[in-house]
Amino acid sequence: MGRVGEKLDIDFVISTGDNFYETGLTGVDDQAFELSFTNIYTAESLQKPWYLEIVDFFFVDTTPFQLKYWTHPKGDHYDWREVAPRGKYISNLLKELDVAMKKSTAKWKIAVGHHTMRSVSDHGDTTELVQLLLPVLKDNGIDFYINGHDHCLEHISSRDR
Repeated sequence: MGRVGEKLDIDFVISTGDNFYETGLTGVDDQAFELSFTNIYTAESLQKPWYLEIVDFFFVDTTPFQLKYWTHPKGDHYDWREVAPRGKYISNLLKELDVAMKKSTAKWKIAVGHHTMRSVSDHGDTTELVQLLLPVLKDNGIDFYINGHDHCLEHISSRDR
């Protein structure tokens, strides 16, 4: 990874989650972070901002960890714990995403999530993302969606962009 980062002269790194199994980190000083993250990604080319998808196996209360390590993209964050009703919450998030993408003048529009939208691997397609998120991404000309979760490398494209 370090060699690729050097060759491409990267500006940042995106991590799509599943960094710490099974119970996540216990706190900002948990040795698991140093042993399985800091000590692993040591290449000079990787000493750039990291944008982390904070997901299921990360940290029970993410606030202290985020303040110490996370690169905050404009301070936006969402806490979905104990949100009810879920359908309305998701609808509001999709509306916010739609508005943000419509306002964006970025050359590249990239969406990053943890769960697969489409996949031929173990987890397969995520119906909810295909039905609810994919139309928003298509309507706004998103160039690509990056995800983790399946622990494999796939390139899936669509002809009906």
